[in-house]
Amino acid sequence: MIYQPQHLQARFNNAASNDRLHPIYREVAERLCDRLEDTKRTYPLALELGTGSGSIAHSFPASKRPESLLTLDFSHDALQKAEGYDLRLQANAEMPLPFAPRTFDLVLTNLMLPWANNPTRVLAQAGQALKDDGLFLATTLGDQTFYEFQHVFGAMGAKFPHMNPMPDVQTVGSILQQVGFALPVIDRDMITLEYNSFSDILADLKAVGPTNLHPERKRGLTTKAFWAEVEQKYTEMFAKPNAKLPLTLEVIYLHGWRPHHSQQKPLPRGSAQVDLSEVLGKM
Repeated sequence: MIYQPQHLQARFNNAASNDRLHPIYREVAERLCDRLEDTKRTYPLALELGTGSGSIAHSFPASKRPESLLTLDFSHDALQKAEGYDLRLQANAEMPLPFAPRTFDLVLTNLMLPWANNPTRVLAQAGQALKDDGLFLATTLGDQTFYEFQHVFGAMGAKFPHMNPMPDVQTVGSILQQVGFALPVIDRDMITLEYNSFSDILADLKAVGPTNLHPERKRGLTTKAFWAEVEQKYTEMFAKPNAKLPLTLEVIYLHGWRPHHSQQKPLPRGSAQVDLSEVLGKM
C-alpha cells in the first residue's frame, strides 16, 4: 500500500478548506467532459468517483448533462462543499461501491487515480457499475507531471523521494485493457502553467490536495534552507525571459465502454480483402 487512507483523507479534508474552485481541476474537468460531445447519446444517470473540488458538476456540455448526477468521495469536507450534485455519498472508491451492478450510464473520475493504491480495482469497479454499453471517462496525471521538480531534485542529488509516483501512458493503457473495457482510447495533454513566484507554485500544489505522501519520503519537517535551494535551482533552470516560472502537468485521458454485442468489433486477423504487399508495391 503506497498511501494510508487516513493520511489521504486528512490531506483532502484540509484542501477542501480552500475557498476557490481550483483552476487545475476545473480546466481538466472541462476538457474531459468536452469529450462527451463526440458521442451520439445522452447519459441519464451518472456517477463521479472522487468529488475533489466538485469541478465535474459544472463542466458538462448543456446537451450532455445527466438527469441525475451522483458523487462519491471519502473526504467529508470535500462532499460538504460540492455543489451541483443530486446525491453525495461518503465512501472509498477502492472499496466495493454501494450500488448494484449495471446501474449507471456514465462513470467519470477526474484526477483521483493518482492517489489510488490500486487503480486497477477502481477501474474494475467503475466497469461493474456501468450498464452494458455504458461509458467510462477518466483523467490521471502521468509521469511527466512536475517535470521541473523532477529535474531540480535530481540536480540536487536528493536522497529521498519528494514526489508521489505517477504512471506512464503505457501503464494506464494496459490497465484499461486489462479490466476489459471495449474500444479503449488513451491520449494525453501537456499543460504548462505559469506562476509569478515559487511560493505561488507551492501554494497551488497545497490547494490541490496531497503533496508528498511517498512511503519512502523523508520523515519530519523539511528545512527552509532546503526549499530555498529548490527555489534557487528551479529559477535558474526554468525561469522564462518574462521571469515567469512554469509547472508542467501531463494529463492522461481514459475512455472505454462496458462491452455490449452492438459495439463495433475489430476485423479478425487475416480477413483483409487487399494484399498489403500489392498496395505497397504500387507506391
